Amino acid sequence: MKNKLHYSRLALNDLEEIQNYILADSCSLYIAENEINNILDAVQKLETFSEIGIMLDELVPFKSDYRILSVKKYLIFYRIEENDVYVDRILHSRRNYIRILFGR
Repeated sequence: MKNKLHYSRLALNDLEEIQNYILADSCSLYIAENEINNILDAVQKLETFSEIGIMLDELVPFKSDYRILSVKKYLIFYRIEENDVYVDRILHSRRNYIRILFGR
């Protein structure tokens, strides 16, 4: 049975920011779109394999329902609730994702 994917408004904004950054940096729409497609392909796998990401609380000293799926330089933060997968953020791995996600 397939899970249903849900993207938060923040995750959609993250994708747009990533594409705009890569486009400005590389001056190549092809490179920017290719990177976004790689991320979207990884998210699509969560429909069938929702538990492929590691639990965030394995990396931080506090409890979290987030899972992390790594795609090249990017981290996809998502939660699973029954047959629903909620993609909340998509962030560059060098960003302070703990502060962004939790304000810590």
